[in-house]
Amino acid sequence: MLKLGNFEHADKIKCMLLQDERLKDIEGNFEAFENCREQGLRLIVETKDILNPRTIAFAEQRNGDEIVIYYSNQYESSTLGYSNQFWENTKCFSCNNFEGAVDYIVELATK
Repeated sequence: MLKLGNFEHADKIKCMLLQDERLKDIEGNFEAFENCREQGLRLIVETKDILNPRTIAFAEQRNGDEIVIYYSNQYESSTLGYSNQFWENTKCFSCNNFEGAVDYIVELATK
């Protein structure tokens, strides 16, 4: 049987976000997120400043099985190097608290 491995948390959150009615008016897209042992997704949220979208990354935390969320009010990617703001705006949720993680991501995406 094939499994998603470390990507499983991010995939479940992505599916929940795609079905969340609170995001129906949000423009954005999903991109890959990687940070050594953390693999997940980044939600790039378009803003009025089209050249400076928000970045919300989510993955299984590398030091445990928690869900970790990183946030920045600018575009972030591993090729550009993640900013201090991105790493400082970190929030973790227990491994089964997908609803709490999704609520937090929706809050960040809609502010």
